Amino acid sequence: MEKRKYVGRLDVKETKYGEIIKVSLGPLDFQLLQDERNEKGWVMFDLKRSKEGGYYGEIATQFKPQTEAANTATDDLF
Repeated sequence: MEKRKYVGRLDVKETKYGEIIKVSLGPLDFQLLQDERNEKGWVMFDLKRSKEGGYYGEIATQFKPQTEAANTATDDLF
């Protein structure tokens, strides 16, 4: 299992216009985002709510299709 990677700092501020989620990124976050790019240059991360009610960003695991079929056994059904 891959180690989880977290990015940024998120704070929720309540204003008279509604809730605002403020995102802060530091130098290490930029390096992590650079390292986690997919083959098209994109990085996906999920914004999640913690048990304490705050938010955090977690780098989403990249889907990598298997190069070989999972069921290589031959049977008479096909």
